[in-house]
Amino acid sequence: MTDASLGEPFGRVPRPLQVAAARRLLAGGDGLLVLPTGGGKSLAWQMAAVVAWREGRGPTLVISPLLALMRDQVAALEALGLPAVHFGSDLDAAGRQRARERAGGCVAVFVSPESATGVLRRLARVAFLVVDEAHCVTEWGHQFRPEYARLGSLRDHLGVPTLAMTATATPAARADLATALHLRAPDVWVGSLRRPRLAYAVTPLLGDRARLQAAMDALRDAGFAGSTPPGRAIVYAVGRARVTSVARAIRAAGFDAAHTHAGRTTGARAKAEAAFVDGDRPVLVTTSAWGMGVDLPDVRLVLHVQAPPTLEAWVQQAGRAGRAGEPASARLWASPADRRVAEALWGPTPGPGLRAGHEALWDLVDGLSCRAVAIEAWLGGEPNEPCGVCDACVDPEGVRTRRDAARKGAKERRSSALAKRSDDAGVTLTEAERDVVVAFVGQLRRPVGRLALAGGLRGSRARALKRWGFEAIPEFGALQSRPVDAVVRAIDRLLGEGRLERKGRKYPTVWAAGRPVRPKSGTPKVRKVVEPGFATLRQWRTSAARRLRWKPYQVATDATLKALLAARPTDLAGLLEVPGMGPKRTERFGAALLDLLSRMP
Repeated sequence: MTDASLGEPFGRVPRPLQVAAARRLLAGGDGLLVLPTGGGKSLAWQMAAVVAWREGRGPTLVISPLLALMRDQVAALEALGLPAVHFGSDLDAAGRQRARERAGGCVAVFVSPESATGVLRRLARVAFLVVDEAHCVTEWGHQFRPEYARLGSLRDHLGVPTLAMTATATPAARADLATALHLRAPDVWVGSLRRPRLAYAVTPLLGDRARLQAAMDALRDAGFAGSTPPGRAIVYAVGRARVTSVARAIRAAGFDAAHTHAGRTTGARAKAEAAFVDGDRPVLVTTSAWGMGVDLPDVRLVLHVQAPPTLEAWVQQAGRAGRAGEPASARLWASPADRRVAEALWGPTPGPGLRAGHEALWDLVDGLSCRAVAIEAWLGGEPNEPCGVCDACVDPEGVRTRRDAARKGAKERRSSALAKRSDDAGVTLTEAERDVVVAFVGQLRRPVGRLALAGGLRGSRARALKRWGFEAIPEFGALQSRPVDAVVRAIDRLLGEGRLERKGRKYPTVWAAGRPVRPKSGTPKVRKVVEPGFATLRQWRTSAARRLRWKPYQVATDATLKALLAARPTDLAGLLEVPGMGPKRTERFGAALLDLLSRMP
């Protein structure tokens, strides 16, 4: 079979690395393919999958992290007359049944890592296993989506040739991927990581307002303020609240922008994303969770108003610009505060490679050399000459000036903060001001923490304080001119003197001395007896909610947990029958729940 005939079903002439990966699968071997975003990774496995399908060896099982990515790839294959299906939460019962009936005769079956095991039970044979966006194995498998960490066991179970694919993997990450996926003596192919028409720009810039203004200036300079924008632009921010505020400001400045994040309703997300993808709204503000696998040819700008956690993440997201080879720009405005945000999101145990990628990003922010060369060096690509289009190549003196100004500004801020802290340490509340604290506490409806109490006395408008009715207390904001540390020290002194009391042990709060918290009842409190299995499921729910930053009821209600305990399902199909589970919960939590239920006595 010639190289050209391999690409014939797709109307394309395959490139050497695509052919090498396809032939490796067809020869029964494993591989790891690293090509830049838009570099044609999918064609590599698709060519092998078509050959295996025509020979009657069954479909190729493709592990994909996002539903939208699965749907796009299914649509692309079926447009070529090649049958494919996906299993996702967007399918109703009838849709899942049709997918199960068709799967065995398809070229490819797309599944999430969470649903892979259940789908396999429906397949008599599988030709190959493909792990798309394989960097998720090391980035997500340790914490956010633990099912990725179990894909090595899936590879062992299938025992078929396996191909892992990603756009970003350092040499160390490649070794980690091969180990995590249990690849057997894999061939590794690394294509050129250079995107010659994608201009990178990195600016250290303090303050959210300054960075937002810089992003709007970039949009305006590129022509997105007019009635005929030059293409599309993506603006990335960290966190739902920041995405919402950035989108609101951008729209107020006259740009036609949509926004999406996981906190919006399904309908609102779908409407915003469709408006952007269909070209009705040229600017999309979003979190890093959006965009993986999106293949839009006219994205001209990718802007980051906050730094992503790693250099690999930035390269992944920046690579969504200029997919068709037209001139495009990826700009990042980074502040030292972004470092603290990333470290807080990781928690105490970041996964393999995360911290190294994090430091590599900040080396780039602080650096003065060609951005493309620095990226290629970090990712282990072939060495290249300077790109000639990034900010460090086009305006080296400007890069140095901005870097030095940011360093000076950060130093001044630190000095100012230390001076203020020193000044605040010398402030002591007067006796009259301490009386104000006692009076405020005497009118509280419930005990509160020291910081919340200090916030009320200083006039904070935080949402929680509004719920507690602080604004209705006459002394609200009476100490707004006093430093928060001075107010907290006064509270501690009043506690020590007995004028205020501590309540609670695990979460100490402040209350008026001698005042009952609530009228005492003569009826003893009856402690509920919780069935051990139910307690175990609730502990799992609490852990999952903390990991996802959800409310516990968003993971599962008590009624659903009780139904799970009563039904004790043993497979994903059984889980779907449990009231309250549904396809989305089953896809996300199914594997973990089945494992937990199987270990219960």
